[in-house]
Amino acid sequence: MTQVNDAEKGSEMNFKISREGFLNLIAQNDAQKGRNFQSEVRRFVKEIVGENHNVEVRSEFPLQGLSAQWKLDIVVVGKLIFTGEFSTYLAIVSCKHVKENPKNKATYWTEMSRTYMELNDLQLNSELSKPKFFLVVNRHCMKGEVDKNYPALFKNIGVEMINFNDHEERKTFAKHLQQLLSEANPSEQIKKFEKAVKETHKT
Repeated sequence: MTQVNDAEKGSEMNFKISREGFLNLIAQNDAQKGRNFQSEVRRFVKEIVGENHNVEVRSEFPLQGLSAQWKLDIVVVGKLIFTGEFSTYLAIVSCKHVKENPKNKATYWTEMSRTYMELNDLQLNSELSKPKFFLVVNRHCMKGEVDKNYPALFKNIGVEMINFNDHEERKTFAKHLQQLLSEANPSEQIKKFEKAVKETHKT
């Protein structure tokens, strides 16, 4: 009887280890997909920026929000002509890869809620000088998941939500980035400076 019980316990232990190993493998696979997606978006941003000596594309970059410091997936930084330093934040890009058909139908809502909190906290830090915020996702909400108008929710806090796998939305993303790049142009910086000086003299 003891040998049988020991065998049963050993079988249960092996099953538990196998199950835990399988779940760990799934988690690692999901994490890798997220990293791959982030790399794909970063390559896209770098292609838009091109050989621009006035702009840098940074990854895993720490930025201070109003209440906490966050590590951002992609930050596009412009060179300030008057100091020569890359200190003008042009775009802040958060990448979010959410697996399709998750067992937990609240997964999409949970992921978006976390990102909303992070980006909203950064938006509240006026020292960042109002960069353009983007949330780039691999898909929009699917039928059966917690149904919210996510693009509108993020728009309310100044964040443009982009489905990277949608051709038209990707074109919109590229257009926004190209417009932001002009702000790093030295001549545009001088124009802004001259305008600010004129406004100061008026008052």
